[in-house]
Amino acid sequence: MRRLHYAWVVVLAAGVANIVSGTASYAFGLFLVPISQDMGWSRGQVSMVYALQFLTFAATALGAGWMADRFGLRKVLLPAAGLFAAGLLLAGTSHSLWQLYLSFGVMLGASRSVFVAPVHTAIGYWFNRRLGLAMGLVAASIGLGPLLFSPLVRYLIGQWGWGPTLMAIGLVGGAFLILACLFIRGRPEEMGLLPYGAAPSIPGDKGVQTGVYYQGQEEDFFRHARRTRPFWMLPAIHSLGCISHAIPLAHLAALAEDRGIAPVTAASILGFATGISVISRLGISLLAAQSGGKKSLVLALALQGSSMFLLLGARDPGLFYLYGLVFGLGYGGEMVNFPILNRQYYGNAPTGAVYGVQMLGAGLGMALGGYLGGFLFDLMGDYGAAVWVSIVMAYLGVLLALRLPSPLPTASRRGELDTKAVASP
Repeated sequence: MRRLHYAWVVVLAAGVANIVSGTASYAFGLFLVPISQDMGWSRGQVSMVYALQFLTFAATALGAGWMADRFGLRKVLLPAAGLFAAGLLLAGTSHSLWQLYLSFGVMLGASRSVFVAPVHTAIGYWFNRRLGLAMGLVAASIGLGPLLFSPLVRYLIGQWGWGPTLMAIGLVGGAFLILACLFIRGRPEEMGLLPYGAAPSIPGDKGVQTGVYYQGQEEDFFRHARRTRPFWMLPAIHSLGCISHAIPLAHLAALAEDRGIAPVTAASILGFATGISVISRLGISLLAAQSGGKKSLVLALALQGSSMFLLLGARDPGLFYLYGLVFGLGYGGEMVNFPILNRQYYGNAPTGAVYGVQMLGAGLGMALGGYLGGFLFDLMGDYGAAVWVSIVMAYLGVLLALRLPSPLPTASRRGELDTKAVASP
């Protein structure tokens, strides 16, 4: 019987980590109305929690990627898991905005940055073959948590209140997160293994050859990457896409409740939308690996923006679920392209810090989009203006993505730097 390559164990452990951390992060929309009503804070004030979470994510993403490249992934994962649990436990006892901002915002955001950029980059190191499938499975797990647990979380809020529910997520989720971290390794070399699908290398082969980079050359590669067009374009595209989908992710449940949808049903709609993203995270990852990430990125952004037109007039559950279907396909497919594009543009280079820059753009976009939803609601009295902002941001992302250089998908399989595709601006 053929032995399972440890690369798939890393995928499974990373998936568990994503389910836990993703559920906590995207559950914010379920807490928005209960916290606002219970504490007497406006939706704009409570939305700042979401903004701070992703501002912190953005501020720490580059450092998290660099530390994982420099010191090894395991040395940053376990402290991040502890920070996750502590943040939610403190959030559950918050009695003032600054406490909620610090715990549910800053602490959870710093923790989440470690479980995105460095872990997703590590998946790229573990696979020479089946990279699209592996990346798709890991990315799909982010949407699986909200799909499975959103109705339960909203039910518990109704039964226990928002504080005890946050504490329960911190305790149970933190335990699973620590367990998953014990199985994640940053590179196959740490275990004396080759990447999945890799042929044995020539003994003594070190250094840079035909565009291949090795561990220990992070700073040299980062200087090179800064001279390429994708280095600057991808964070901007990621930011636009994240502004667009942060608005519904943070405010969809509140919008549905405002239009007469029952709270648990509204939570189910949010869970359905993020759950549908499981399909596109996997499917578009495979498409990106085979046909190039540029095409799949344009497709995902276009779907995401177009779905928002359905939300403008949605008032019954059926139309909300139809919106969730289209939005989920676009939203899930947008974010999975970036680690694959990094591999297609930069081959086997140490891209933790490069991906961290892209996560910086994503975090800024998520923060701005999440806050704008609440700010515009307080200003206008409804979410109409926020929905239009989401539409415009998605289509701006499409226009910018169309100007990306086209990567060569075979570059990722060769582990070589595609110098033609990443020509300097």
